[in-house]
Amino acid sequence: MGINQEKMKIEIPKDYIPSDSITMCSNLITNYNFLFNINGLVPILIGQGELPRIWIYARTSDGNYGLVVDDSVSKNGLIKVDVFIKEKYVEVIDLFDGRNVILSVYFGDNFNIKVLDLRPLGYNIYGNEEKLVIGGNTYSNNKFNKVHTIFNFNNDKNP
Repeated sequence: MGINQEKMKIEIPKDYIPSDSITMCSNLITNYNFLFNINGLVPILIGQGELPRIWIYARTSDGNYGLVVDDSVSKNGLIKVDVFIKEKYVEVIDLFDGRNVILSVYFGDNFNIKVLDLRPLGYNIYGNEEKLVIGGNTYSNNKFNKVHTIFNFNNDKNP
């Protein structure tokens, strides 16, 4: 599946290759390019690699965006990326108000997002092993296959 960037506000990293399969907060996703697209902004990318390769963009107060994690390396002093090789997971932590987990991705046969909380980054998207919440909608135990973008929002209201 080729990646079409025509309507993207950000440049998708050349090294980004979507994982073959990912479980996101109990939802199984296969054959996809992007998890989210919010008015042309892809807030999070989790790509193939020996470890999950992670890119995260935060929304700024003026409606723009900024790269806070670049290929699993923090670009912001308030964001920390920890890799636990033995336990097989990567954790992205918001240090602003303590140690809030933004993302916890386990890896092995496939990637498994067990914690996702993009609220500190300006998006009303969060979830755990049981469910994913986007705005007022809850998703659990769904299967998505051959969908370019799993959750696509193209309007003035953002989740």
